[in-house]
Amino acid sequence: MYLSHNVHENLSTQCPTAQTGLLGGGAFVALDSALFWLVTLMLADNARQDHFEEVENDTKVQSLVAAE
Repeated sequence: MYLSHNVHENLSTQCPTAQTGLLGGGAFVALDSALFWLVTLMLADNARQDHFEEVENDTKVQSLVAAE
């Protein structure tokens, strides 16, 4: 499949990755997965902060209600 979708015109080079373009595809997949992992960690951190802020606020409200 990669030979039929090749973007390089000169296939007489000695470098196999230049002939097939597999290194560029692998680099793109690695970058894509790293960005996905970064976004996932950011979302998890945000959810954790929201949860602990909510728990802290509920504790303050319960202590105020109990004091009255």
